[in-house]
Amino acid sequence: MKTDTRGIFLWMTVVAVLIGAAVLLRRSEDNGARETVIHGRTMGTTYNVRVAGIRLGRRSRHRLETRLAARLLDVNRRMSIFMPQSDISRFNRAQTTRPISVSPQMVLVTRFALDLARRTGGAFDPTVAPLVNLWGFGRDGRRRDVPAADALERARRRVGWRHLTVWPPDRIQKDMPQVELDLGALAKGYAVDSVADLLRREGFNDFLIEIGGEVFAQGVNAGGEEWTVGVEWPSSDSLPGEKLSCVIHVSGWAVATSGDYRNFYRDSSGSVRTHIIDPRTGYPVSNRIASVTVIARKCMVADALATAVFVLGEARGMDLVETRPRIEALIIEHGRQGFTQKMSSGFRRFLARDSGKGKGL
Repeated sequence: MKTDTRGIFLWMTVVAVLIGAAVLLRRSEDNGARETVIHGRTMGTTYNVRVAGIRLGRRSRHRLETRLAARLLDVNRRMSIFMPQSDISRFNRAQTTRPISVSPQMVLVTRFALDLARRTGGAFDPTVAPLVNLWGFGRDGRRRDVPAADALERARRRVGWRHLTVWPPDRIQKDMPQVELDLGALAKGYAVDSVADLLRREGFNDFLIEIGGEVFAQGVNAGGEEWTVGVEWPSSDSLPGEKLSCVIHVSGWAVATSGDYRNFYRDSSGSVRTHIIDPRTGYPVSNRIASVTVIARKCMVADALATAVFVLGEARGMDLVETRPRIEALIIEHGRQGFTQKMSSGFRRFLARDSGKGKGL
């Protein structure tokens, strides 16, 4: 499973291809558009929030910035494995099999993660942290050698979603003290949903939120049209947003991508090791998939499903998508002569006119 995502980039104008979300956001704010743009850093990445149809005054803008920052900090305090006093860090350190008190938010996210683990037969697993660390993609930093067989086996013994039990509203229990949670495959998506809820409570109806590439859009943009999002080609030799595979229109939908082309390394034998780990085997995923883009009503759902489909592979992954209502996906695979693409049955309706012209869409 993944620990971060980089595959979705906002296409903010019809004539400009995105070079960097934050840069283009600032330009948009400076050009007199009737909108408010707020950006910053969170969860080890950047966030960008666009509120259309209004230019907030200095005091109102500062108030909104403060509330957005507080909301994102709250999510970090619940789910960041890098904050020692976060809920998840306390849970991971606890050497007990008794139920552990955590926040209701963490219970909600963990409950969804366990349900998806059950539906995917463990292809998605929120206890995968020991394997992520062992392969050099976790808090312990990078490595360049394949883990020893005995180390891999020890890590695998600490992984398994069935070791967890959720006791709503605010407790989680593990049946082995060594089991750890890692919600990195859906925490950014949850953060996007949480910010969307805040904006609605503040009375805003037209906005777009992006955190580390995960997106949710509601209403219309400053031009009165649906929001536009570009999905990039999963190519490691191009800049983020430089090459787009397609452009989609979304309003009331979230978009998330999981890919193998931004966070990977070559080990000492020359083999590529991606950050997406298959919890069932203990090894980085090695199927033909290059990226998976998922559209869903909730960003947490899109975020988690993008990882689950990537691990499952094209056939089983697309089956999972087609059996869930209001979920669509685009799978891009490595082929002998470049990339190949497959869309779920309803994905095409999101495509912008002439999107992907000449690219097989």
